[in-house]
Amino acid sequence: MTLPIGFWVSPPKHELSLARFQEIRDAGFTHINDFNNWEGEPDGIRISMDYAWQCGLKYIVNDARVTKLEDEEQLAQFVQEFSDHPAYLGHYLYDEPGVAMFDRLGSIAERYYKIVPSGLAYINLYPTYASPSTQLGDTYPKYLDNYCRKVKQTLLSYDHYPLWVAQSEQAPGISADYFDNLQQIRNKSLEFGIPFWVFIQTIAIDNFLRDPTAEELLWQVNMSLAYGAKGIQYFTYWTPSDANGEVFGEAMIDRQGNRTERYEEVRRINRQIKDIGAILLNCKSVDVIHNDGLLSKDSRTALYPISEIEGDPIVIGCLEDNLGFRKWMIVNKSFQQSATIRLNVEANRLQSLSVWRSGVRHRLHHADGEQWIRLDLMPGEGQLLESL
Repeated sequence: MTLPIGFWVSPPKHELSLARFQEIRDAGFTHINDFNNWEGEPDGIRISMDYAWQCGLKYIVNDARVTKLEDEEQLAQFVQEFSDHPAYLGHYLYDEPGVAMFDRLGSIAERYYKIVPSGLAYINLYPTYASPSTQLGDTYPKYLDNYCRKVKQTLLSYDHYPLWVAQSEQAPGISADYFDNLQQIRNKSLEFGIPFWVFIQTIAIDNFLRDPTAEELLWQVNMSLAYGAKGIQYFTYWTPSDANGEVFGEAMIDRQGNRTERYEEVRRINRQIKDIGAILLNCKSVDVIHNDGLLSKDSRTALYPISEIEGDPIVIGCLEDNLGFRKWMIVNKSFQQSATIRLNVEANRLQSLSVWRSGVRHRLHHADGEQWIRLDLMPGEGQLLESL
């Protein structure tokens, strides 16, 4: 199996061509969420699905007749126009619904899965920094819980864009609740037994979100995988037109259809995570540890046979595959500075460990009597440690 890697926004209708879809495939994407300004006119959808199939890509249909559905009895007619296509992955239903939308979306999703049991009724949720009163209805935990109980789903998808423009004299940083949002989505995913997909910020918006560096892109992807994400989505691929008062910077492809440096950066990241993504797809998240030098009893259990950690700040995603083998996604907590850590591993287990660096697996070696493993991580880098 392959880790799903997708994006918003797709090429506009006048840019639809086989070459454009080959360009998408070559960047390491597996599917397209057709969230575009022309909202998926039926003829454009058919052309796009044909190109996607020729390039080995899957396709999430954005059909305005479905997203603006007035008569639920018509859902089957609209969905079945496309659900038999070999590139079909699912239908986009809604982006960032408020809690007041859950009953209606639940009804539509229930009908959808009766029509296409193996499909995807795609809905993307708000982040923690949405308005509690007008968007979430209450607290974020209650928002997630209401959604999961009212809307039948096969996955959770959400966006949280963490790379904020510096305020006053502060250095550019991340949103204060970025990790909390990841944790809450992770917890709800485990509670309901459904995977989660996360959006990666690739673009600047107004004076609110800054243009990410290559290291910040990598950092977002690796942190998501450490928390157990089973799908990566980029916002955006094609640069959207300014709308609703929002002014967008350049994405992977600019408005004229030219590749930006962001395209090559994302392609490089997608290549790096291809093989480890396939491994992590079949793993369950056991724990997430922000190493501060102190390990709780539960953390020590999740880290076994690692008994001690020394060095720079890291985040460790502790995972377990279907056969019970342990894996640890170790991520540099900084996207600006390199990190060096040392892991103390029980001597009788050291020989069974390997590590993935830049998409390549390496068996770990040590000097006689040495139980410490040294890992060097570049800014934003993640390395997967496996017990075999």
